[in-house]
Amino acid sequence: MVNLKMMVDYSPRVLLLELLVLQVWIHDCTSSQIDKLTEKLFNGYNPKARPVLRDGDVVNVTFDLALRHVMKVNEKSEVLTTNVWVKQYWNDPRLVWNKTEYSGLDSIILEQNRLWLPEIYLLNSATANMEANGEGSDLVVQHNGNISWLNPAVIQSSCTIDIVHFPFDDQVCEIRFGSWSFTTSYVDFIAAGDSADLSHYEENGEWILLSSKPVRLVKQYDCCDGWYPEVAYKIHLRRRTLYYIMNFILPCILIAVLTLLVFLLPPESGERMSFGVTVLLSFTILILMLMDKLPPTSNAIPLLGVYYACTIIEVSLAMFVACLLMRIYYPENSSATLPIWAKVFILNYCARIVGLKEAADRMKQGLVIQGLQQAKLRDNLDDSTPTTNKINIVTDSILRKEDAEGIQEEWRISSVILNRVFALIYLATIIVTLLAVMLQAPRFTD
Repeated sequence: MVNLKMMVDYSPRVLLLELLVLQVWIHDCTSSQIDKLTEKLFNGYNPKARPVLRDGDVVNVTFDLALRHVMKVNEKSEVLTTNVWVKQYWNDPRLVWNKTEYSGLDSIILEQNRLWLPEIYLLNSATANMEANGEGSDLVVQHNGNISWLNPAVIQSSCTIDIVHFPFDDQVCEIRFGSWSFTTSYVDFIAAGDSADLSHYEENGEWILLSSKPVRLVKQYDCCDGWYPEVAYKIHLRRRTLYYIMNFILPCILIAVLTLLVFLLPPESGERMSFGVTVLLSFTILILMLMDKLPPTSNAIPLLGVYYACTIIEVSLAMFVACLLMRIYYPENSSATLPIWAKVFILNYCARIVGLKEAADRMKQGLVIQGLQQAKLRDNLDDSTPTTNKINIVTDSILRKEDAEGIQEEWRISSVILNRVFALIYLATIIVTLLAVMLQAPRFTD
């Protein structure tokens, strides 16, 4: 009974020990099989030679790009920075084995320096290092000779930025891979699918990825004979506009609307000109922000730059009109009467448009009554006595003063009416300009 109890107590420990020994044995056997296999495979293997059995055969390299993240689009330097996995697949007939002879071993992992590698470069690299094959990533070799190489990399590729529709723009950037050593007679590239691998893609806060289509190309260069294969991935990006609307467009709209105060401030305040100059100076901040964002190119003017230019011109014209209206409010010749055509056009038509027809009519009625009273007063005066002559002199002075005040009132009411007219014209102009410029963006018309 004691021996049986001891066997029951110790059997789990013994079982655990046996499993541990078995695992070590399997590992040793597997390591031994890998050592034997690699010794056999690489006996006489030349990593510099193409993996073909006959010299005329072509090595077909299937190329795939797993796009992980669009890190940055630098518009000023025209560089696209992306986090990718460069995936390449090909067959090496020299690395074939019967897995039943090696305890079912169907794949092994090998270092880069032991195998032939396709020479692939990032042809439109924005840095001095154009090699697309990174260092340190190992390769997986299958028993049938198929080789898989997944190489993570952060690449910087040049991208021509089209600034015409900024900030409502789309950008199409290419990531071009190719060989400078092998023509299509020796090594050929085949795109793995109709799109880059986006299964692990992380969205960018500024750009929306619309598509990433690969295109296989063959090019011939003047320096060399033969056709050289390339695989170009066209990365189609669309800019998210909320940031630019809030920081570039909305401030410009608010500044343009504030310019209406140039027409609404009373002429007596004397702050019209200083306010207008302050508004114009505020545009310099927006222009500097725009210059810091875009490349210094003369090929095109950005949509936002056109809107800024139109708004600055409109604000400048508003300042010019405000100066003219100030001259009308304070005429240089206070005795000059308002022209007949101005009375008809301003005090009738314009006053009706801006809702000041009643005020203009009251002013005209007051002038008519004042004229009748002055005429009646002149008729009642008698010039026969010296006392009456003195009264006439004083009365004429008062009447002339009243006439001058009536004339000035005509000029002032005309200035007020024109202020409102030009305020409406300016408001309509900035609205039409905003719609006309921004609706040129393709995303609003498609």
